[in-house]
Amino acid sequence: MQPPHGTFTWQDFQLLVRKAWQEHFPPAKSILLISFSWGNQEVVEAMKLMMDQVHPYQEAILFLHGQSWRAAFCPKCGTRFVKSKPQQRFCSEKCFRENRKANKRAGWKEHGAEWRPNSKKTKTAKKQIKRGDK
Repeated sequence: MQPPHGTFTWQDFQLLVRKAWQEHFPPAKSILLISFSWGNQEVVEAMKLMMDQVHPYQEAILFLHGQSWRAAFCPKCGTRFVKSKPQQRFCSEKCFRENRKANKRAGWKEHGAEWRPNSKKTKTAKKQIKRGDK
């Protein structure tokens, strides 16, 4: 949208907001509205030229701005990734499996000595019950 008189006024800006609202704030119009600068005519002229040019990275930034919970770092490998659901912690199934395996190893290392005797008694008791021994 280019104003008829060559400079943007608050009425022109209001018109942009109304059009964006009617179209459910598409990325192109949202980026334009967010990056609009009052008082700097050079910026206004540049914005007029860019109105139809929205780059994929701008759409991605706008998306992540609206849903910032999706931007995350994988605790296993440190990779940046976009979560598909809020409880997701790892970037991939591979990192999830490696972390789970490491946690299980750490648990056995810490508690294994106390768990092993109990598991043998339980197994022996079950075998005796099956045989009829008491």
